[in-house]
Amino acid sequence: MNGSTCNIDSFWQSDAVYWCESGSGDFSNAVNVTIQKTDIILVSPVHPVTEGDSVSLSCRLRRQTFESNVFFYRNEKLIQNDTRRELNISAVSKSDEGFYKCQYSQQVSAQSWMSVNAVPRPESSSSPVPLIVGLVCGIVLIILLLLLYRYRPSKGSCCIRSNQSESINQDFDTNHVPNQNETQPYSTLLHGDTSLYESMRRPEDTENSCKTAIHAFITSRIDYCNNILYGTPSKTLNKLEYIQNSAARLLVCSSTPPPVITLTPVLQNLHWLPVPQRIQFKILLLTHKALHNQAPSYLTDLLHRHNPSRSLRSSDANLLTPPPWTKHRTWGNRAFSVAAPSLWNSLPKQIRDCTDLPAFKSLTKTHLFKIAFNV
Repeated sequence: MNGSTCNIDSFWQSDAVYWCESGSGDFSNAVNVTIQKTDIILVSPVHPVTEGDSVSLSCRLRRQTFESNVFFYRNEKLIQNDTRRELNISAVSKSDEGFYKCQYSQQVSAQSWMSVNAVPRPESSSSPVPLIVGLVCGIVLIILLLLLYRYRPSKGSCCIRSNQSESINQDFDTNHVPNQNETQPYSTLLHGDTSLYESMRRPEDTENSCKTAIHAFITSRIDYCNNILYGTPSKTLNKLEYIQNSAARLLVCSSTPPPVITLTPVLQNLHWLPVPQRIQFKILLLTHKALHNQAPSYLTDLLHRHNPSRSLRSSDANLLTPPPWTKHRTWGNRAFSVAAPSLWNSLPKQIRDCTDLPAFKSLTKTHLFKIAFNV
């Protein structure tokens, strides 16, 4: 198609749309050619212009020259009145789109439409979820590092520091004589620390202490208000997964390098749910409390039991009716009024019919555990 031309004779007096086509069937952009019968003509861009580009519109006469001011209009509104025959826009924007015309003396040109293509901009998210996740991850990582430093393994026992002879001599009372039959006689206190023993007599006691500290400082932070994270991308939840996996690795005190460890069996032995299932468990627990009048009224009012107008097999299935469809599918599906019925209706009927809260917790956790680990 390069080099091809089309000449139009001067006697052609009708408006038309022109384009060219190659032998392979490719089409070019269409051009609308308007025949002007007046002496004044507005020269404007044929194709749409991109937002931010510079644009120039000019006014021309066929048989005479300009001797006075030229008027330029956009959507019938005067925008320039001077002796210049051009209208220059240094950086065109979407607001400059519209019908343009020029006027000289009593002569007015035909209107010409100038289209402006907007430059796509990244959507700015006003959600506080990334900020909340970042703060939680930062706090939990600091606590995890402190626990790693406090309970670093030594002498083949889990999370026990080695007792150095110098610290023993400094911290022990001079009148205290240790029992010679014990390999690890007593626990010693660090200077200024009266609440935490540096070593313990039995490894099982230390393991229980590690488990208590991890549940107090790590898993409780992961579960705190985590229901607002329902429906967030996996890359956001992976940060919390990394923290939970690190806590599991600390609890089992494995000496294997992290890339070699398979944490799935570790999580199964600890009976820990992955982060997505922990979030679902929290929403289902709130739903059960709301249905049995153990939650605030503003949550109870968001749930509606399924009551069909005629007798159906689902009448006694203890289901919830989801709200009407909303056009905001990304954020609307994360609302409690939408997420709660969806998760509740996916539970087996045996769990939905359970009215005892401890039994419901046990059955729901077992159900989510089987789904998470395919057991």
